[in-house]
Amino acid sequence: QQQQQQQQQHGESGVGLGIYGSDAATASLSSAYYLNTIAGREFADSENDNIDGTTSEAYFSYPMGVELDAANNIYVADTSHGMIRKVEGDYYLNNNNNDNDNDDDDERELQVTTLVGNGIEDPCDGPMSSAMLANPRYLALDHNLGRLYFTDFADPSWCRVRMIDAN
Repeated sequence: QQQQQQQQQHGESGVGLGIYGSDAATASLSSAYYLNTIAGREFADSENDNIDGTTSEAYFSYPMGVELDAANNIYVADTSHGMIRKVEGDYYLNNNNNDNDNDDDDERELQVTTLVGNGIEDPCDGPMSSAMLANPRYLALDHNLGRLYFTDFADPSWCRVRMIDAN
């Protein structure tokens, strides 16, 4: 019965749905939790702007949307870079020792990769290796079909809802 309640509250994937509308979900967050940075660093210098790499090397510029897939990979709309990025691996499994002493960060680091976009604001459709984005935001993952939807805009005259799909 508890598992059924959790699935109703959080969905099959375990991702919270409507957390602001659910007293039980909101009540489960407390000051006993610990805030962790999953990926990204404070700033980039122009000579060593590691866009991709380990979670401590990667640099994001105005990330404005995140989504989680069934394997706990995290997708990020890296808005100012004009990219959709992926933090590969299960952060929770790799960091569930609660020691907070950061002694073994290297073995817990995940990889950040760019799925689509190259930083040039010239939006066009096509294969992910050549498709370009403007300013992606607000991700939504269709867990059943494996599609990732997001908004993308260059200016008020060019606003789109776009989709990453295997087809």
